[in-house]
Amino acid sequence: MLLALDVGNTNAVFGLYRLNSHGGKSKAITHWRITTPRDQTADEFGILLQQLFALRRLKTESVTGI
Repeated sequence: MLLALDVGNTNAVFGLYRLNSHGGKSKAITHWRITTPRDQTADEFGILLQQLFALRRLKTESVTGI
């Protein structure tokens, strides 16, 4: 799966896509929108992503690209 990030000044949007192995279009699995974390450390940001994945019962290990 591919994790796409769009980090703006106000919001950060994350999208998770299943890649098509035959060269066709990728399929959107889910997305999240949060307030852009201005003062979070990299560790805190990692914990946030793990929690978002867990809420949808997804495994972070399934991400093969960002």
